[in-house]
Amino acid sequence: MDMYFFGLVNEIIFNHNEINNTRKNNLRCELESKIKELKREPLHQCNPAALKYLKQRIAFSLAIYKEYINEKSY
Repeated sequence: MDMYFFGLVNEIIFNHNEINNTRKNNLRCELESKIKELKREPLHQCNPAALKYLKQRIAFSLAIYKEYINEKSY
């Protein structure tokens, strides 16, 4: 769930941006692909709550969502 929500919350609440709705299927596919990739790593499977894996997931989430925003100034 953190892959889905960290980037979303960051872009909408903190950066005041909107997600591009026309590309939402691409966004979902990219997130799911990265999640599957991380789940294949044996050490990540054994201890997904480790801080190094959480940090990694947050960074991936932020980077992915940054590609799918409509910048909006307030």
